[in-house]
Amino acid sequence: MNSTECKYAKYAYRRMASLIPFRLRYFNSSVYRQTCKQLQSSQYWSVDRHVSYQIKLLRELVEYSYHHVPYYTNIFTKYDINSNSITTLNRLSTLPFIDKELVRNNTKSLTSTAYSTRSHKEESTGGTEGTPLYFLSLRGYTDQREAAFWHTMLGRVGFTCTDWMIELRNTALPPGVLFDYNPMRRKLVLDPFKMNPDNIGEYVAAVKASKARILHTYPSAVCLFLNFASCKCIDVKGIVDLVFATSENVYPGQREYVENLLDARFFSFYGHSEKLVMAGECEYSSDYHVQTEYGILELIDEHGEQILEPGVRGEIVATGFNNPLMPLIRYRTGDYAEWALPGPCDCGRHYPRITNVAGRWLQEMVYGRSGTQISITSLNLHSDVLRNVHKYQFVQNEPGVLILNIVPTRSYTTVDEVRVKSSLQLKLGNEANLLIYTVDDTQLTNRGKHKMLIQNIRPIIASNM
Repeated sequence: MNSTECKYAKYAYRRMASLIPFRLRYFNSSVYRQTCKQLQSSQYWSVDRHVSYQIKLLRELVEYSYHHVPYYTNIFTKYDINSNSITTLNRLSTLPFIDKELVRNNTKSLTSTAYSTRSHKEESTGGTEGTPLYFLSLRGYTDQREAAFWHTMLGRVGFTCTDWMIELRNTALPPGVLFDYNPMRRKLVLDPFKMNPDNIGEYVAAVKASKARILHTYPSAVCLFLNFASCKCIDVKGIVDLVFATSENVYPGQREYVENLLDARFFSFYGHSEKLVMAGECEYSSDYHVQTEYGILELIDEHGEQILEPGVRGEIVATGFNNPLMPLIRYRTGDYAEWALPGPCDCGRHYPRITNVAGRWLQEMVYGRSGTQISITSLNLHSDVLRNVHKYQFVQNEPGVLILNIVPTRSYTTVDEVRVKSSLQLKLGNEANLLIYTVDDTQLTNRGKHKMLIQNIRPIIASNM
């Protein structure tokens, strides 16, 4: 079965599975229901109760990890850490940091011995550093808790888990197909890889016809959608009520631009594939409430010291409570934020708050031959096709042609190249030809940083913001 036949088979399966009630298919597990129930209460706890709860979960995490996770058995012994010594959250700062490279090199010793391999779910993130990361989560547990937090956060702005949603993110549909209804997931899926000024009217018509009121997208994708609609003088005001913009930085002016043209609330959240920390915007402001039940968020300066005062930019360090199969403690994310000004929030919640969140996805664009602009975020591969790739980087020198430079591992073969090219070309479709080259190393910026995309052409369409 080729890739096109496989994709159509998936569509047929979705429609058959959609006959099963949506809530029973996805959100009827005890983990999901119990987490939702807890969050309805805990989101309004006092500051002291949030702190004491995190200390409790941290002590349990340390105790569990000492007994079941070989890496932490050694670390806690070396630093004389045990659950009885965790009396304040500050005790966490005595532990060393971990990062992607350490996780990549210690996957086995970071995996709990308390679960059989049948409970393992492999996940991955391509990441902006160009080096794939593979890790494990606990099947039937981690994702269900994740969904409960998502839905509770979106409930602040009126969403329920049975609502239909419009998705404009990273799904490549078959040739000639601009949008598709996915009844299994209750979504109208729009293909971002084919969207251009000439067909934007069809996208707008599909959104209106769906009657779905929530658009899940990237900030760059919704701005591009609005730019194209404006170029064609298409009025989009009121076609959705909520824009749920995730995965990329939100730049100054974008929120106002989107809200003004759509007459819809712009709502964002901070999270990452490793599922260690989550923070969602408040319905009364654009501050992000850090979910204390999900994990511990620290901000550190360039010397690794904790930042406690508001308004000081620091790297986000995360300790998660949601993945007992591979618990990660003091994980450096490479993302940045600031503590918000102290004081009560109008919503009545007492979570810690962060602001000015800056992740690693920078809204960089690839330019297609028909005027399509493709966010580099949507080309991120969450699969094992990069398993034998050490590093990678995209380069574009002309519209309609995208170069992928790969630094291979010793295990890399022509089979890997075929899989990588097939996966990415499926997304790019007819908009860009993908050329793959093996190289000794990827390019760095003048400051020695890795960029996911080296873009050597000017934007085709300027923003109307």
